[in-house]
Amino acid sequence: MQWPEAPTPFMSQPRAHSALRHELDAIVAELKPIIEKCRVEQPERSFDLHVLPFRVIVRADDAAVSFSWVTGRMATVADGCLLVIAWRNVTSAVRGVAALNAAAPTNERTYFAYGASADTWRWRADGSTDEPASSAELVAEWIASAGIAESSRVR
Repeated sequence: MQWPEAPTPFMSQPRAHSALRHELDAIVAELKPIIEKCRVEQPERSFDLHVLPFRVIVRADDAAVSFSWVTGRMATVADGCLLVIAWRNVTSAVRGVAALNAAAPTNERTYFAYGASADTWRWRADGSTDEPASSAELVAEWIASAGIAESSRVR
């Protein structure tokens, strides 16, 4: 008698790509109201949000945070990771991704998708034993740590 093979984990299934797209959209959805609120409350500062396929960059004056999906060798979500980088010395005269060319990374972290379904999706930091974070929690943590928005004004 042979035992049936265990089912393929969710993050290794093709349908996990739809959930990944949803989570990247959720990151953008979290950032938009933060940026709009910052523009209203701090009109003297410059705030931008750039959305590219598999990359989101939020910028305030000379600081920025990029959220980039990096694919692995395999074509599965389980093999890829989310690379989040905080930047300083972002060129103010240049807009878009090119503004990061001369910028200096100040902090970076790799996150892996974690969960048994789209409903339980979380981001687990590489090498961390902390609880996995939702996309909203990830955005809040990085925006606050990069000084893009004062945490008392964000929510």
